[in-house]
Amino acid sequence: MGGALILESLVLLHWCEKNGWGPLGLTGISMGGHMASLAATNWHKPLSLIPCLSWSTASSVFTQGVMQGAIDWKLLKHQYDSDNVYAQEITSKLEFQKMQNENSEKSEAFNFGRHFAKTFPSIIENSASPVAKNNQSSDLKHSQSVARDFMIGVMDECTHLANFSIPIDPELIIIVAATDDAYVPRRSVLGLDELWPGVEVRYVNSGHIGAFLFKQSVFRQAIVDSFQKQVIKYYEKSREEQN
Repeated sequence: MGGALILESLVLLHWCEKNGWGPLGLTGISMGGHMASLAATNWHKPLSLIPCLSWSTASSVFTQGVMQGAIDWKLLKHQYDSDNVYAQEITSKLEFQKMQNENSEKSEAFNFGRHFAKTFPSIIENSASPVAKNNQSSDLKHSQSVARDFMIGVMDECTHLANFSIPIDPELIIIVAATDDAYVPRRSVLGLDELWPGVEVRYVNSGHIGAFLFKQSVFRQAIVDSFQKQVIKYYEKSREEQN
């Protein structure tokens, strides 16, 4: 989905540019904000970017936030263990860390993610068979921890913005985040302001849903301000040079 959205965004940006429209920018809320960020990393010119209620990776959404309750961790654990060779190899080679962003250590997670995607239908079919139960609570907690760490590794590899290029001009980026966002936790993950030095982060005193419902005026103002920055920095300067 992310790859398709990046491609679609590039097509639209090229079309707008070809028809003489500008300045150009991207924005989105929640997952849409993250998708806008992904698309912006692939554009080769300065671009206004206003991601709202999103952050640097999707891993924290499903492993730390309220959405983690929607994950079937037992099924994920079974899928992880379905290929013992891969499970043992990855467990021995990977040291999963929530703030990790070294590509060399993440490559194994990415390769396993590709393997899992290719074998997903057969794994689901096999999951219908009985799974041996372990009555030891410590083993169960460890298994859930392994499944969660595997999830973090794969999602960081596929969605972490550290794996993508830095936008051409981070000064045109205004991020709007909620102080009490339980859907997109920011603890223990690399911040966008650390990843893209020069960006501006604006906080609203609200949760994820409350911000979406009652703080959209803040989103709109951030969009206006970002475009104004782009106009002043690039368009007015261009007009002065032409004159």
